[in-house]
Amino acid sequence: METIEYNGQKLYLCGPTRELIAILDDTLRTRSQMRMATVFGIEGSGKTEIARGWCEQHREQASYIIPDPSSCITVARLLMLIEAALGITPQPGMAKWQRLQGIIQSLRQTPRMLVIDEAHRIGTGPLMEIMQHIHDMAQTRIAFVAMPRMRPAFTRRGELGRRVNISRELPLITTDEIAEILGDLSREVTDQIHHCGDGSLGRMLVLAGHVRRAKVADQKASTVTRIARRMTAFGAGK
Repeated sequence: METIEYNGQKLYLCGPTRELIAILDDTLRTRSQMRMATVFGIEGSGKTEIARGWCEQHREQASYIIPDPSSCITVARLLMLIEAALGITPQPGMAKWQRLQGIIQSLRQTPRMLVIDEAHRIGTGPLMEIMQHIHDMAQTRIAFVAMPRMRPAFTRRGELGRRVNISRELPLITTDEIAEILGDLSREVTDQIHHCGDGSLGRMLVLAGHVRRAKVADQKASTVTRIARRMTAFGAGK
């Protein structure tokens, strides 16, 4: 299987990862400065690794932002994350509206695309209104990467829906792709296990779970699951 390397990390180019790269490329290269894309993909399909790596590869043109894994992220925290991604150092005591204006001014002076990963964490309420305001006032490109359950809320008609130019749901990883990835990793495991962190092992279990959820043939599912279990067994012994 073809791979791509971001920051020294090898990532597999399967259905969903290829599609995500194509959408991000398209959003960045469009002639219009105002562009909004929403991309939806299931857990474990490689969205975060690709989105972060893609932004790093295009660091002069794009910034990667991932909200905290919390249901209580505030406007102040969201602004802080955006400021950090843009290299803005806010002055002590600045009001939120002043910080927001600083972000907009920065994007006007140096246009950049914002990639918001795990965008379901900011929802479609006040935090999304902040993003819409930035999009409109700075006339910038924004790509939201989220879980599929958020697609109805992100794409329904309304203030958010009318701004979206691209809305795609990433394809599932196919059974053959999963088997090929796991097979490749199993061949390398004796040499690479010490460089294989918990996240990588966990991803193998998630991929095996995708096979079961896709209701593939029992024989193929069990083959992939056995490889995943062997990977975790190696990991447990290091």
